[in-house]
Amino acid sequence: MNGLIVSVVINIFSSIIYDVVGKGINLESKKLKQIKENAKQSVSRELARMQEQSRIFDTDAMQSYLKI
Repeated sequence: MNGLIVSVVINIFSSIIYDVVGKGINLESKKLKQIKENAKQSVSRELARMQEQSRIFDTDAMQSYLKI
């Protein structure tokens, strides 16, 4: 009888540990996905900013060239 109780308790603790570890891995996966998404957005914003600066510079350079 004691062996049965011990094995049930072990199974319960094993299930709890498995659930906690599984949720932890899932949480890390979500965090990693969020970090990647934030990085993509930052890169996209920076690229758009650089393209806008390049366009402004090209426009100014063209106007300066036309004045010459």
